[in-house]
Amino acid sequence: MPSSNPNWYHKGMKYPEYGHELLRMAEEDQYDARNMSRIMNAMTTEAELQEYRQEIADKFHERSKRMLEILKEIGVPTFENIGREAAETVSLFALHSYIDEIKKVLAIYEEQFKIDPNSFYKEAIPPLVDRIMIAEQRRQKFGTNWSIAKDGKWFLIPVEDFDNVNDLRVEYGLHPIRKPRCLSVGAAEWPLGQGPAEPSDQKELTDSEYAEYIKYIFRK
Repeated sequence: MPSSNPNWYHKGMKYPEYGHELLRMAEEDQYDARNMSRIMNAMTTEAELQEYRQEIADKFHERSKRMLEILKEIGVPTFENIGREAAETVSLFALHSYIDEIKKVLAIYEEQFKIDPNSFYKEAIPPLVDRIMIAEQRRQKFGTNWSIAKDGKWFLIPVEDFDNVNDLRVEYGLHPIRKPRCLSVGAAEWPLGQGPAEPSDQKELTDSEYAEYIKYIFRK
């Protein structure tokens, strides 16, 4: 199945077949992610819901496994190797991976950042770092992770140095943190208002929220 974007191919790409495969998998991944809420809302039992969630998690992990196999073949997901769009998909699969796989991809990214920060999707580093830190029960570094409380309101998972976080983000090509806009999961359109994130937007994860966050990150 070809990518829906006819301009994904870049002349001189070293591994166009892998770029094509990554984009195809990314479309499948996003299709599953977009439809999760609708499908889960139609389910009537907790057992049915949990079975479906596990099925989707298994799909995410299978795609992540294939992504790692591709990285073994190409080395580094640079724009030169697989094109810009496909290079961006690698971080998507990594975020849906087990924590040991996230760390493998992050190590590749961090090494390439030292060599040439503009040769790959450097914007992927902050969310990977934050996902690991939160999973290990530390405060996130870059403020890329928001979550939703039981009342349907978004909150920023605490940042270790909120006052200076935007200076850290800019090095990796990220804009300052802004309040999230959400049109799904029952949240209001602007659950926290508009504009830059504020210290008061932060909230610690409860035990149940943390358990949900790490549910599919650690191997059983």
